[in-house]
Amino acid sequence: MQRLGRYPRDFFKAIEGRQVIWVHAVSVGEVISSELFIQSLRRRYPKAGIIFSTTTPTGQAAARQRLKGVDQFIYFPFDLPWVTRSVVERISPALFIFLETELWPNFLRTLSKKGIPSILINGRISERGFRRYRRVRFFLSSVLEEVSLF
Repeated sequence: MQRLGRYPRDFFKAIEGRQVIWVHAVSVGEVISSELFIQSLRRRYPKAGIIFSTTTPTGQAAARQRLKGVDQFIYFPFDLPWVTRSVVERISPALFIFLETELWPNFLRTLSKKGIPSILINGRISERGFRRYRRVRFFLSSVLEEVSLF
């Protein structure tokens, strides 16, 4: 249900009244690579609410087990305009940080329209991926314009 933007009423109580930093990693490998980053983020911004999202159940389990200092773990919403708008409005992040090159066009557009910066860290593209991206560059360029910092 979280992927559709459905949460229990008090689900986000831990972040109420705080500036929120939302960090997203798709799967286990990215969760593991984000461990030191999350610790640094918590030290640097001790009063911020930190939300961490994943898309896979194994990624979610790894995040809950390994990441200390996260206030709330969620599943990343489906990249549908009405879902992304609802979730972004509910969480109201001050900043969105995502690992690797996971580009969610509707989500990034929603953030951009609300003036919420998005930062891609550890983004890379393989040779094969680069060839595929070149075929859809007319679409991809508009998606990349929504990212605030690489």
